[in-house]
Amino acid sequence: MTKKKSIFEKLGLVEPSEDFNQDELIESLQLQSMEIEQDVYHNHVPEMVLQFGEDEDFLIVTEIYEKAEISDLSKSIFKAEEFGNHLPNDLPSEVKRQSVIGILTASGLQVEELFEDAEKRINALKEVSTVTTEKSNLVIAEKEQETIDLLNKIDSLKQDIINRKTAQEKQDGLINDELTKIGQILKFISPK
Repeated sequence: MTKKKSIFEKLGLVEPSEDFNQDELIESLQLQSMEIEQDVYHNHVPEMVLQFGEDEDFLIVTEIYEKAEISDLSKSIFKAEEFGNHLPNDLPSEVKRQSVIGILTASGLQVEELFEDAEKRINALKEVSTVTTEKSNLVIAEKEQETIDLLNKIDSLKQDIINRKTAQEKQDGLINDELTKIGQILKFISPK
């Protein structure tokens, strides 16, 4: 009786072997496929660039989610929290976790999709935090420089006031000296 060739042998993908196990090869290929999908999923982080309007400085969380186009909560990571809140608090955490995953699955939600949603939300929040921090640092630096400039201007104006007062005192002294001199001359030449 001759041994049947596997589909892989027929396609020339593997050499015929007495030790060949088709099930092991299929399992190995499936594992490799899952690893590739996980690598693609974990290494592919969608780049977001949230645009701020001219009059926008800070955003509340719902505005961040709207700008990132993830405001729909029906398939969001928050569903896990929502379902978990309906379970008794005294359940062991692992039982509660498994129950939530079961409820999510029964509701047509995949845990992987929720992880992806969570990643999008985290990225959007971090991006807004980075943008607002950079903008705040720039505004603060400008205001600090403006404050320094104004303090320097105040110091300059104060010095101008001191200089003016000093000059006025000199002027008053010169005029008083001249008035005194004229007064003495008038007194000298006036009839007694």
